[in-house]
Amino acid sequence: MLEQDRLGLWEYSAPAQSFDIFLSHTWLTPGRWKVVSLLFQSGYHFTLVSVVTCVAATCLLCGWRVLPMPFTYIVDYPDFEAHYPYAPWPSMMGLLSTVSWIPF
Repeated sequence: MLEQDRLGLWEYSAPAQSFDIFLSHTWLTPGRWKVVSLLFQSGYHFTLVSVVTCVAATCLLCGWRVLPMPFTYIVDYPDFEAHYPYAPWPSMMGLLSTVSWIPF
């Protein structure tokens, strides 16, 4: 953008009484990283709800034996040993629900 065009944008500006959020960025940063930063800053409520929902749903599905539990967690203490089924689905869904909304 030419400097004359940028100066023309000044005419569209107006003083603000307050700021809800402060945004600072550099023009050298790609736009997708600016969007990711804004989403983390303003969208964490949605992220928290989606992570809790996805992890709870996969835990319930594993507990009801709808999803397979292919691994075994071995508890080994001096006077106690037990084998518990383990599934990676809740961890994977928690991670995917955190990053799935990021535009790449």
